[in-house]
Amino acid sequence: WTTFQKEQFIISFFKRLYIPPYAIVHRRKAYKDGYDSIQHMEVIDGKQRLSTLISFGRNEFSVPFPYGKSYFFYELPERLQKDFLFTYLVGNVAYHYDDDPITDHMKIEWFDFINFAGTLVDEEHKLRLKKGKGI
Repeated sequence: WTTFQKEQFIISFFKRLYIPPYAIVHRRKAYKDGYDSIQHMEVIDGKQRLSTLISFGRNEFSVPFPYGKSYFFYELPERLQKDFLFTYLVGNVAYHYDDDPITDHMKIEWFDFINFAGTLVDEEHKLRLKKGKGI
């Protein structure tokens, strides 16, 4: 995203505007006695939104608020910092287990459903999913 898009997303976040749910695959490894902890999370949809939240929280860019002043995260009033840090993110999670895998085809169908309601996505996005990099 451009800096402007990132700024607008953070402003939307603070205004509590609707943010679409994230789509994430949790990959876990099976063992004889059960499953280990999450080994890998793959973002199927929402990577730019998540990256923007992380980047703002790390003070990598500032956001213009009313009256023309821009603020980095660390410059925000404590109340707004807490709002930012303790806001729940909504997402849809699918679990990938070695003995019950989520295939590349399933991930692509999920992405298509979320973003295009059946309209086909371009091949570049599909290749990124197949390489395990998300969108």
